[in-house]
Amino acid sequence: MPPACFPILLLLLSVTTGAAASEVGALLAFKRALTVPPAAAGFFATWDTAAATPCNFTGVTCDPAAGRVTAVSVRGRGVAAASVPFSDVCGALPRLKALFLPENRLAGGIHAVRACVELRDLTLAFNGFSGAVPDLSPLTKLRRLDISDNSFSGAFPWGALAAMPDLVVFGIGDNPFLVRTDSFPDEVTKLTNLTVLWLNGANIGGVIPPGIGDLVNLVDLELQDNYLAGEIPREIAKLTELEMLELYNNSLHGELPAGFGRLTKLQFLDASMNNLTGSLSELRTLTQLRSLQLYKNFFSGEVPPEFGEFKELVNISLYNNNLTGELPRSLGSWAQFIFIDVSTNSLSGPIPPDMCKQGTMLELYMLDNNFSGEIPATYARCKSLREFRVGKNSMSGDVPVELWAHPNVTDIDLADNQFTGPIGGSIGNAMSLEYLNLAGNQFSGVIPPQIGNATNLWFIDISYNEISGEIPQSIRKLTGLQRLYLAGNKISGAIP
Repeated sequence: MPPACFPILLLLLSVTTGAAASEVGALLAFKRALTVPPAAAGFFATWDTAAATPCNFTGVTCDPAAGRVTAVSVRGRGVAAASVPFSDVCGALPRLKALFLPENRLAGGIHAVRACVELRDLTLAFNGFSGAVPDLSPLTKLRRLDISDNSFSGAFPWGALAAMPDLVVFGIGDNPFLVRTDSFPDEVTKLTNLTVLWLNGANIGGVIPPGIGDLVNLVDLELQDNYLAGEIPREIAKLTELEMLELYNNSLHGELPAGFGRLTKLQFLDASMNNLTGSLSELRTLTQLRSLQLYKNFFSGEVPPEFGEFKELVNISLYNNNLTGELPRSLGSWAQFIFIDVSTNSLSGPIPPDMCKQGTMLELYMLDNNFSGEIPATYARCKSLREFRVGKNSMSGDVPVELWAHPNVTDIDLADNQFTGPIGGSIGNAMSLEYLNLAGNQFSGVIPPQIGNATNLWFIDISYNEISGEIPQSIRKLTGLQRLYLAGNKISGAIP
């Protein structure tokens, strides 16, 4: 090498060494600001004051060619800080492209993060950051901005979004102290590269604008827990890539718009707790649905028979509507079904028998309808079942023996039907049973003495049946019993 090159080489080495030392210092300053719980000590073990470079620090990524820090990731370590030294981090890490600090206990403001102008990813979700969200327009290269689940206050700087046309993920959800908007921010509808939009619980008012249909790349749209009113715009049917749509707990009204059935990739749909009306017919083609929640609305008409052929559906909640007719017989029989609640409608006919066909069902709620027929024995044999509630219907027949003895059920509610036969003595094997409501039926025979072995019971109501005999002495073994209702029977003798 010519002698004249040595000074240049030494200068480059000096600059590189100095830059590395500056980056080490900034990251160690960041660490010193943290309270690190014992469980996270191992994560920071490599963050050594004697290190010549930060590229071996856990959670730190460097450009392999230049050896400069490009990403810092400290996710879900439970670290806490009253204030994060963003000024040190941004000042010493000029090539930082990703700052990923979610699911910790970080607090304070984030004004200084504006200086990290090379950022593509700024993720600060699930922390305790507070104060105003600063004007983030200097961060023009952002593709991901997620500050959800914090305690930011004041007005969000919506105008700054115009400087971030490449945003793919945008989340400010669950920041309850943000100033409420009078209308849906127009700036959001201009972010046509978005695949994920989390505005849930962000105090958004107004109506969902037709411009939402311009966000054709959206896969996840979450607008729940806001102050949105008006109808769901028909333009939402343009979002054919959607897999998740969350609209619950707003003040939306009207019917599901024509064309909604074109959202055939939807897997999760929740529009509960609104004022929606009309039928569910637009949902007949959504065969990829895994979870459907539309409770506390005013939907009417029948549950589409096509729901019985949905092979991915595992969760359906339609309670508190005005639905009529029968449920599809094959409902829930294809996938690993876990939950149904269709209470407080006007549904009729038999209970679909095969919702526990895969042995995974946990909870069945069908209260306050007009269901008829007997309890399918399939549910008595469903070992995964935890709650079985069919009170206030027109069901009849004897209760399957296995249901009395179910080892895992905690709640049985059969009240206000026309069930007959005895209370099975095998109830003594119901070791998980806590709540038993049999009121307002035609049960006969005696209270089985074995009931004293169901020691987790705290609530028993067998009032207004045709029970006779005495209260068994074994009931004294139910030391956690808080409520016992026996009125309207032919029970005699003393109370134990």
